Amino acid sequence: DAGAAPRKALRYKFKKGLTEYTEMDMKMSLALSMGGKAAPKADLPTMRTTMKIEAKEITPEGDLRCAFNTEKVGILKDGQADAKMRGSLEKELGQLVGMHGTGRITSRGILSESEFELPPSASEKLRSQMGTMRDAIRQMYMPFPEEEVGKGARWEVTSRIPLNGIMLDSKALYTLTKVDRAGVQVDVDTVISAPPNQAMK
Repeated sequence: DAGAAPRKALRYKFKKGLTEYTEMDMKMSLALSMGGKAAPKADLPTMRTTMKIEAKEITPEGDLRCAFNTEKVGILKDGQADAKMRGSLEKELGQLVGMHGTGRITSRGILSESEFELPPSASEKLRSQMGTMRDAIRQMYMPFPEEEVGKGARWEVTSRIPLNGIMLDSKALYTLTKVDRAGVQVDVDTVISAPPNQAMK
């Protein structure tokens, strides 16, 4: 749905040489049931990842070639976790520090190329989750439609996301609520589902 006039094509305008930092928080809850009995749901501590992104090159098409490096991974003091669990999480996730790579993002915000490299000390468990990490990078930029759009425009983005050995289907509906010279504002409604009978690692 293209929305109301006036309409224009939404595109990112990248600048070579800029350095940005992105902070991603992941919040998770855990619920277990066994033999028909369910344990109370537990809210796990928030994992915060700080990543440095450097704009290395702008292609003739206006795409950004960038390099990124994970500088810090921390566990916030929230959620329900004792000192032993918190320490275990910090030790495991600390192996992500130093993860680096390169990517190419189109002017529409689509990650078209990506390469990742984990530190040599990273466990096999973390190495098996490279698809999840790649998806996190992919979602740092909102994807824009190819067509010209105006206020009230709606577009849908579907994707398949790997997570711990299973595949999730994501459907995100974007609604453009504000457009001005400074940028745009959107509402996002996301539905995630998964085919049944998958074995999660």
